[in-house]
Amino acid sequence: MVGKSSGPSNSNESSRDSQRSQPRIAILGDSMIKHLDTKRMQNGLKKGKVTIKTFPGAGIDQMKHYAVPTLITKPKTLIFHVGTNDLHNKTPEDLINAMNDLGETIHRQNNDLELIWSEIITRTDDPNLAEKVNVVNAELAKLCTDKGWGLIKHNNIKGSLLNNSGLHLNKHGTTTLAKNIRQFLSSH
Repeated sequence: MVGKSSGPSNSNESSRDSQRSQPRIAILGDSMIKHLDTKRMQNGLKKGKVTIKTFPGAGIDQMKHYAVPTLITKPKTLIFHVGTNDLHNKTPEDLINAMNDLGETIHRQNNDLELIWSEIITRTDDPNLAEKVNVVNAELAKLCTDKGWGLIKHNNIKGSLLNNSGLHLNKHGTTTLAKNIRQFLSSH
C-alpha cells in the first residue's frame, strides 16, 4: 500500500531506535588513537555508544573537514585528539587559535554538544617538538577553562609509553590513553 510505513509503529520506538544507532560519544583523532578499541572504550560507560574515527597524518585544518560526517550523526559528546601532526608547521599560538576556531564552529552548529579536547601526547623524537607539546597543552588547558570545554590530560604518558620512533604509543601507552579517556568520561 502506498504511503504506509513499514517502520516502527510509533514515534517513540523510532526515536529509541535512532538513539541506539547514533554514537553518543565520538572520538576523532590522528594516528595516536589508531589502536583504541571501540568495544573496550564503550564497556561500562553509561553514556552509550562510542565511535572512534582515526585520520592518520591529519592536522587541525584537515580535522575541520573530517568532523563533518560525524557531526551529522549528532553525538552528545565529541572528543578531539589532534595536534601532533601540526607541531612541525604551526606555532603553539596558531595551533591554539585553530583549535579555538574549530571548537567555536562546532558549537555554533550544535550548542548542546559536549566538546572535549585530548591533550597532545609527549614526544621523544625531537626535543623542540616536546617543548612545543608542553606549551600547547598549557594553552589548551586555559582555552578549555575559558570556553567551558572538557580537557583530557595525559601527563601520565611518558616517553617509556612511546614506541621506538618516539612519536606513537606502544601497547602500554595505548592502554593508558584509553584509561585516561574512560576515566574522564566516567567522572563527567
